[in-house]
Amino acid sequence: AIIPVHLFGQCCDMNPILDFAVEHGLHVIEDCAQSIGASDRGRRAGSMGSIGCFSFYPTKNIGGFGDGGMMTTNDPALAARLRLLANHGMEPRYHHQVVGINSRLDAMQAAVLTIKMRHFEQYSTARQENARRYQNLMEAAGISQLIATPVATDGNEHVWNQFTIRIPNGRRDKVRKQLLECNIGTEVYYPIPLHQQQCFQHVPVQPGSLLETDAAATEVLSLPIFPELTLAEQKYAVECLSNILKPAM
Repeated sequence: AIIPVHLFGQCCDMNPILDFAVEHGLHVIEDCAQSIGASDRGRRAGSMGSIGCFSFYPTKNIGGFGDGGMMTTNDPALAARLRLLANHGMEPRYHHQVVGINSRLDAMQAAVLTIKMRHFEQYSTARQENARRYQNLMEAAGISQLIATPVATDGNEHVWNQFTIRIPNGRRDKVRKQLLECNIGTEVYYPIPLHQQQCFQHVPVQPGSLLETDAAATEVLSLPIFPELTLAEQKYAVECLSNILKPAM
């Protein structure tokens, strides 16, 4: 299978991925953990592949009271298989057809998520407005040329799970430290690429073959973009970022 990751709230360019999968007889499993509500050319995340995998972890655009998630598919046989695996491989009760897992969404999470889903469009609109304000404020502050800012590609609806900038020239960690001194929280998604993780050291990777991945891991920095973020808070964040970056010009 191919597992495209719809990172930070925006769908991958799915047409070439889907075409390649059909050509080679592969399934496409969409990682939609950060992209619930996003779309690619009018197609919602999680609706394009064989399976869509969503996360309801509290940091996501729709978060529960704890851990939780959801899988989507339009294949009835595959849906039945997934339900079986999620419930210890048990059907009927106490008859285990396969070795499954305990992956049931508990009632508390379902109750919280049912209420939050009523406000989902409002949350998404607020995040999109916050992203637009960041872009405008950074442009007005004259720092857009000093960093790389995220963009929504044509034909995509971006739901902005993260607003991730890139700070080049090895300055990311220093800038992050200075922002923290201004009481501005940030996060790095993700500091260690998969090919550098200990659990994947058995996978042969040619040195220097993933230069873009290595560069991103040293440059990306995510700024606050939660729906309740205020204009004053964004102005303060951009002002601090500007004061940090401009002395280096």
